[in-house]
Amino acid sequence: MAGPGRLKQKRRVRKKSTVCIYIFVILFTYLVGGDVVFASVSFPTGETIKMGMSGASVASLQQYLSGIGFYSKDMITGYFGPLTQKAVWYFQKYSGIGATGIVDQKTDQKIRESLVATSSINSVSETNFSTSTVSINGSSTLIGSSTTTLMIHGDYHIQERPDYDLRRLALQIQNLINDKRAEFKLDPVSWDEELVDVPREHSIDQAKDNIDLTNRSLACSYPIIRHEGFTPYGYSLKDRLASRYIRYRYAGENIAMVPLSKNLLYLNPTDKEIEPCDKVDKFEPGEGTEEERTKLFREVLNKSEEAVKKLVSVVWVNKEWRTEKELAEMTVDGWMNSPGHRDNILRPEYSTAAIGIAIVNDYIIITHDFLGY
Repeated sequence: MAGPGRLKQKRRVRKKSTVCIYIFVILFTYLVGGDVVFASVSFPTGETIKMGMSGASVASLQQYLSGIGFYSKDMITGYFGPLTQKAVWYFQKYSGIGATGIVDQKTDQKIRESLVATSSINSVSETNFSTSTVSINGSSTLIGSSTTTLMIHGDYHIQERPDYDLRRLALQIQNLINDKRAEFKLDPVSWDEELVDVPREHSIDQAKDNIDLTNRSLACSYPIIRHEGFTPYGYSLKDRLASRYIRYRYAGENIAMVPLSKNLLYLNPTDKEIEPCDKVDKFEPGEGTEEERTKLFREVLNKSEEAVKKLVSVVWVNKEWRTEKELAEMTVDGWMNSPGHRDNILRPEYSTAAIGIAIVNDYIIITHDFLGY
């Protein structure tokens, strides 16, 4: 970005800009019934436990519910409040007993049974978006799709999300990009500190669209990304560069939206069967006036928002997180396997670049802008 001294300078710009989008689709596996082995605690006590109570028995209940994914370990207080009541209700629904939110005799017995249950399945491999059903303790309980091998071993847990260093991640991605350029005997693109605000602002702009569409309590997500900008910084990449008084001859942009989490399992809190996620058209790059493209984007966004309204909250049982290294490799591999993104990465005219990253719920949005002079 040039300083105010360049306000009156004539900028030499061309309309040679290439933009590409890549969305990594996140798929889920569903845990919808049956008993699973979990770590044993000093519980149950045999007494009725309900709203307003407090003490060691409530703390033990919360510890048990935390161990099976119904309750946050950070909320173990020994007081039976609305959150504990809701967790008990979900456990009762999952166990097929009357859902009252009160730990009564039936609930006490079900907890005892679950603490001695054993799992008969060790692993399941699901690929190519196929759906599989796995039997645990004689009942069909695990249904879902995944692009990885998911190990089912009874030791489910919710990991705390790492404190990602977005600057470091951006540099890792650019280093991998330069490794790919080196394979084709191309010069590296240097990090352009004056450019970095352009992709960062655009990633933040896109993140705002995805707050509701990637609600972390829902089983389905409808991520959406775009090259079009809806901020004062400009509609197109060319506009955004001009707003920052950046000079260039060639410009290009790659975007990716990548899930931070992996190995996801959740419990179905309702009596209804799991419905497949609604299919919603993607907002693809294309030609058209600003008015036409904006209208199309709003239509896709509205359909995605309507799809989200149909969803119910689920209880996560297992959630793990990708490392920065995994995220960087996943992003670059995805771009290299997409012709348009690959062309941008391997364009010899580009000499500088910068990356801006934004986090929204359990996703990151990565915008990579390239310049040539």
